[in-house]
Amino acid sequence: MSKLLYFFLLIFFSLLTFSKKVRGFIDEKIESYVYYPYFFAYNEIHSFFYIRSKKLEGLKFKLKKEEVPLFVSFPVYYDEFPYPKILILKGEGKKGDVVVTENALVGKVIEVKKNFLKVKTVFNEEFKCSLISKYNLLSIYQGTGGRFGIVNFYPTWGEIKKGDTLYTSGITENFPKGIPAFIVDSIIKKRSDIFFELYVSPLWKPEKYCLYYVVPPSR
Repeated sequence: MSKLLYFFLLIFFSLLTFSKKVRGFIDEKIESYVYYPYFFAYNEIHSFFYIRSKKLEGLKFKLKKEEVPLFVSFPVYYDEFPYPKILILKGEGKKGDVVVTENALVGKVIEVKKNFLKVKTVFNEEFKCSLISKYNLLSIYQGTGGRFGIVNFYPTWGEIKKGDTLYTSGITENFPKGIPAFIVDSIIKKRSDIFFELYVSPLWKPEKYCLYYVVPPSR
């Protein structure tokens, strides 16, 4: 059996089951053959994407909830390292689309020229988005241009701890809900303040070469 045929058979069987255990086993097999953009988001919202690449052009996966288009893009330029504020991708997409890696928020497309996408990344000082914690509390992220971003308006009466993951909330800037985005690094509370000041680090690692995925914003 050819590698490509085996790959498609694995995808087919994965689509027929909603068991996490079975899907996890199939994912491991698929990843041993070829990178598989299977995206587990917060509470498994939007489990599968429609893959667009040269090898799998036109293939559609339909989900029990909805069908989500996804475009595979390749990095061609970073404005600086180690914390790029602007990323240029080669691929398909539209202004306002959201850019992710396997399991991390990267930024938003702010300009499209032919098949080149200009992306404002999570490190950019002008990047903002609403976040939600696993305790279902909302806050606002602000990029700083450096390693750590700042999260404001997280209430001091709410639970939060170092190492917690924050996800996109889906209520502002048209980010799909549930994309893993940041890890809490430190928590600051000044006397009489009603909000924590959180310093967080993006889950996206620019130094690690990978494919990027462009998805439409939430409707």
